Amino acid sequence: MICMAFLFLAFLLHPTTEGSPLPTRVRCSCIGSGVDFVPPARIEKIEIFPSSAVCSQLEIIVTLKDTTQRCMNPKSRFTQNIINKAKKQRSSH
Repeated sequence: MICMAFLFLAFLLHPTTEGSPLPTRVRCSCIGSGVDFVPPARIEKIEIFPSSAVCSQLEIIVTLKDTTQRCMNPKSRFTQNIINKAKKQRSSH
């Protein structure tokens, strides 16, 4: 009975709002500024995470063809070119 009362209270006190997704990230994924260059032929996927309440910095994470991930320095010229190319590809589709 005590267990059931506890579960009922936990359910009532659980703060959720319909339509509000829970954050998928709980902290910054990248430590430091990241690398300035990765050979483009090795890049499989690019993920761009804008600054948010979870992480105050812009994060660009590339997944390489060998499935390793690298954080890119968002201020490097190479990374800026990657971002611009990704935006162009997205807008052309």
